[in-house]
Amino acid sequence: MLPSNKYSSETFDIRPFQTWLRDNTMMLGQPTNGTEQAAGSGEAAAGAGAAVSARAPPLSFVCGVWISHQYKFIYIRNRKTASSTFVTIVKNFMLDNKLCNRTAEGTNTCIVRMEPEALQREGRDVAALWRDYTVITSSRNPWARAASGYEFSFEKWHKHTGGCTKPEFQEFCRDPYIMGKLSNLFQCVGHREGVGSKYEGHWNFDFCHVEPVYGCMTDDAGKLVVDFVIRYERLMEDMGAAIKLINARRPADMPAILMPAEVKWRNKGTVAKRSDVESAEGAAYVYAVKYVKCGAPCVDALADFYAADLQLFGWERPGPEPEG
Repeated sequence: MLPSNKYSSETFDIRPFQTWLRDNTMMLGQPTNGTEQAAGSGEAAAGAGAAVSARAPPLSFVCGVWISHQYKFIYIRNRKTASSTFVTIVKNFMLDNKLCNRTAEGTNTCIVRMEPEALQREGRDVAALWRDYTVITSSRNPWARAASGYEFSFEKWHKHTGGCTKPEFQEFCRDPYIMGKLSNLFQCVGHREGVGSKYEGHWNFDFCHVEPVYGCMTDDAGKLVVDFVIRYERLMEDMGAAIKLINARRPADMPAILMPAEVKWRNKGTVAKRSDVESAEGAAYVYAVKYVKCGAPCVDALADFYAADLQLFGWERPGPEPEG
């Protein structure tokens, strides 16, 4: 099960990330990713082994864990992985079949945020929920996710000049947290609706949209806590498989969730919009041009930053750049 302090709004502690950010990327004169650049070569990467995950950056924001008691599943929402698309499919089916309702505030009771302390106050056994419910999440090729987060962050800034001028992609690859640093230092964001108070909801927005997913996917021992991972690159296929799994385990009195004939792609990225891409599968390739232009240094730098994610999913680091 995911440790409660990773997803509890009441007990999540931001100070480890703030300390890490200060000591590892601001006080040394050169950004590091917490792996001490051990993954800079194939030989060093092999030697790093399981220790890499222990040095992954602390979480910059509380994990987004959502729950449906009616269908008995938990969904861990990772940013920039089409999580909104999956949630919308389930939510709309439940609303259409009057299995849940919208609240006066405009939210809904279909899939709600999982708050462990609130559940305990209701008399629920949180550990049993993690054990008995189906746990689903979504993930994405880290290089595509990084490029998507880079574009998404800049798109949300209210200022795009001066200190808020867009960093070069190579600069971002060397330090993916540069967007968060700039937006805070030069107040690039401004007021953004729907993300909480100015301090709690804004300052870490550009950090959490590029941070590794490792922290929200594993327990304290580094073990994956989910039953099924929806791959962004196989979005339609895997969403269908996830819904099939939920249906197979649903209570007998609940109707089977149906995939709609047409799925609306939620929160399409800027580059995907410009490229007229109409599927997540197609979006897997729209950022390739950035890496062709930037080359191996960008690919390798992000492999260092996402070393824990690569290890968790068994993804290989790219080989050396071809000669010639």
